[in-house]
Amino acid sequence: MAEIVPDLNWLPDAGDKVALVVDLPGAEGVAAGLAFAGRGYRPVPLYNALPDPHALPPLPIDVQIQAPFLRHLAAIVDVMPIVNALKQGA
Repeated sequence: MAEIVPDLNWLPDAGDKVALVVDLPGAEGVAAGLAFAGRGYRPVPLYNALPDPHALPPLPIDVQIQAPFLRHLAAIVDVMPIVNALKQGA
């Protein structure tokens, strides 16, 4: 996949006590964070995802009894493109 370098001329200097919150899909957020790091920012990647619930062992019976709703709270997200982008950028 070809990397697209964004135009960052609009970006304030990192020393100006500026915080950016960037929400981009998948590995695009990693690419943006790396570009911002090149301009002096310190990116903090935050990704919240769960694996396929069918790939996990069943919950202990006491947890199933106390919190049966936990079986239905799983989100399935393909995190491997993000993981690979983080590895490559490290």
